[in-house]
Amino acid sequence: MAKIIRPNLVNTVRSSEISAMLRWGALFAVLLAGAVGLLLAKQYLPAAVCILILPIALPLAKKQIGVIRAGADGEAETLRLLRKLPVDWTVIPDAVIEYRGHRSQTDYILIAPAGVLILEAKNVSGKVTGRAEDRELSQYKPSRGGRPAEQKRMYNPLLQVKGHQTTLQNILRAAGLSVPVRTAVYFANPNAEVRIDGAVNVFTVHDSQSLDQSMRRLLGNGEKVDTAAVIRAVKQSFSK
Repeated sequence: MAKIIRPNLVNTVRSSEISAMLRWGALFAVLLAGAVGLLLAKQYLPAAVCILILPIALPLAKKQIGVIRAGADGEAETLRLLRKLPVDWTVIPDAVIEYRGHRSQTDYILIAPAGVLILEAKNVSGKVTGRAEDRELSQYKPSRGGRPAEQKRMYNPLLQVKGHQTTLQNILRAAGLSVPVRTAVYFANPNAEVRIDGAVNVFTVHDSQSLDQSMRRLLGNGEKVDTAAVIRAVKQSFSK
């Protein structure tokens, strides 16, 4: 089982979920209190406005919290799979690394005896299409259970993880380490269908190999890496 190093005591995605729930809860409390106060003051029109806002805000709150929660669930499942990596591997989840003022929030940094890899995990559903070099990808969700079909754009995770790669390479070079950093993207949602032209190292739950097997294949062969030195350098780069 791989070693897990957590740079944060609180998972940032779970923290975002709690923050969103608190913000929406505070808004609903203010609206309800305002409506009651206005009714007692016989200010019926403003009170009606407060009451009418509630059924509009509730679906928005559910959607935002649902998206954040889905991301947290995807991260937890991805980490469960990465724990299956060999005992001499180290996995650093949810790390914000910094180099000369530039910060990168990484999903997973994998440090193995034969290399280093940054894994970006996405828990989106629907059909994701585009090209590897596109700034944005198309995401289409078909209608289901009374929910209308949805078409939107998402930032290309291949470009996102490339930015993280540059930051980590600079950190390692500054520490005197000549270690190549590889990248990969993992779509954790079983309801995702991914077709990105020209993309390499893009994995989904539908692949014939499991995630940990794919990571072993990517980092199975290479020059010997001083994993202890790499871990020290990464730890020192954690953004305060």
